[in-house]
Amino acid sequence: MQLYSFPPSPNVRKGNAVIVHLDIADIEHRIVNLAKGEDRRPEFLAINPMGKLPALADDNGLLQAFRIRRGPRPAPCRSIASATWLARQAQ
Repeated sequence: MQLYSFPPSPNVRKGNAVIVHLDIADIEHRIVNLAKGEDRRPEFLAINPMGKLPALADDNGLLQAFRIRRGPRPAPCRSIASATWLARQAQ
């Protein structure tokens, strides 16, 4: 799973807090430099058409919130709420 972020962003810090809270270990951090306009490049817009950070994608390009809801094992309500919040922050 990849987390696209820009460290100074407050929303990215919130997303990182949720990731730590959910104890998600398989995150690959990818920096998107807003100062260089990397958030407007086609390869990033393919991941998040709104061009907002943070953006969370897995191998299929799906948000983790969907994966938690549809995963093979039931997730606690707190995990679903936290992942939904993270998805909304990316919009």
